Amino acid sequence: MEVSYRPDEKYWVMMPASGEIQVYLAVNFHNDVEVSLGRVMLLEWQDSQRKVKTPPMIKFHDKELPAELAKAFPKLASEKYSNGLISFSKLRALIL
Repeated sequence: MEVSYRPDEKYWVMMPASGEIQVYLAVNFHNDVEVSLGRVMLLEWQDSQRKVKTPPMIKFHDKELPAELAKAFPKLASEKYSNGLISFSKLRALIL
């Protein structure tokens, strides 16, 4: 499922495997300072999974689109986001 929640940002919710939920968030900032701060924030968010007992898998996709997302939503390849995407995935059995 693709959801446009701002004019230039979207998020996607997928079930790539049985019992797994994956959420992708596109991040788009409009000036150089925000782009730089956003990159630091997204990298810190990815790194934060070391500090939580049962974290979701968090991955920052700043260079390439995740293959499974690009395959499910082919038009995404032509879209540009200043800070790429961040994804969260977790086995449903662990989400309570």
